[in-house]
Amino acid sequence: MSPNEKTGPFHLDELSLRLIKKSELIARVSTFPFRTQPALEVGISIQGLAIAGWNQSLFLDYQKLNQMDNQPSEDFRQLFVQLFHQTHPELSFAELAGFYFQWPQLISKAIFAPHFSKIYELYLGKWNSEIEQSLMQFVLLPEAFRKWAHERKVIGADLVPLSQIMANSKFEMEDHLVALAHRNPSRSEGTKALEWLCELLLLDAKSEVLLELLESAANSDWLKELESLRYPNTKKFDQSQTEVLRQVQSTKGVRYRWVRQGDRGYVEVSGQLAQSSDADRLIESLSLNKEIFKSHLEKIET
Repeated sequence: MSPNEKTGPFHLDELSLRLIKKSELIARVSTFPFRTQPALEVGISIQGLAIAGWNQSLFLDYQKLNQMDNQPSEDFRQLFVQLFHQTHPELSFAELAGFYFQWPQLISKAIFAPHFSKIYELYLGKWNSEIEQSLMQFVLLPEAFRKWAHERKVIGADLVPLSQIMANSKFEMEDHLVALAHRNPSRSEGTKALEWLCELLLLDAKSEVLLELLESAANSDWLKELESLRYPNTKKFDQSQTEVLRQVQSTKGVRYRWVRQGDRGYVEVSGQLAQSSDADRLIESLSLNKEIFKSHLEKIET
């Protein structure tokens, strides 16, 4: 970055840069244990707050010139945000949670630091109260789960189902989360499993049954079985799908398709009505298959 390049609302020539010793630091941000940090010849700090290269003995310290009092200006807070982002261009939700956990301690020592939301929004979008709650809860989760969440790029919205569980001391999920992490599912599979686990516990499912399902290493269908526990009617619908559609008498231009929505399922009938004969064909097809569908639906309802 050149001396005349703009950084926030002021130029770098309004800043002073000096080398300081590690012993002169007032504090440092998290070391982000899930990621190998870039090698730096010297660390980087802002008014004694280390933001990168924590293990170095010397730090390049940014300070604003002509700061007449101890109250930081908004532009200096913006400098903090921009330098932090430049030294850490990519951070996961898991890493940000670790940073957020130590923020109260940092802010007490470095009053120029911005509100944490300004940091968060550089990486993962808009800040809100649910995100804040997820960050506070995340650091309390087992390390194995936090590492999985980091590797799979899990975000705060994926962890919302945990909020109700963690707010109720009746539920213990630590072993379940560790077992889920050891299965190493994709983000999509993992967040589905987490949602179903939380809902099942809230529905008073047996905790030990759920844990056994997660820990059964030989069970490659664990996610389908978990879904069956959450949506018990789904299995019944799926088993009957092939049976009923196999019995349907096909009619040109009319299509029958099985559709599932959560715990419910139904047969969808579709066809194109371009001329009057198409309507006759659709009505004829429904009439031919009426008894098949009626019998099938009665079986499901009983």
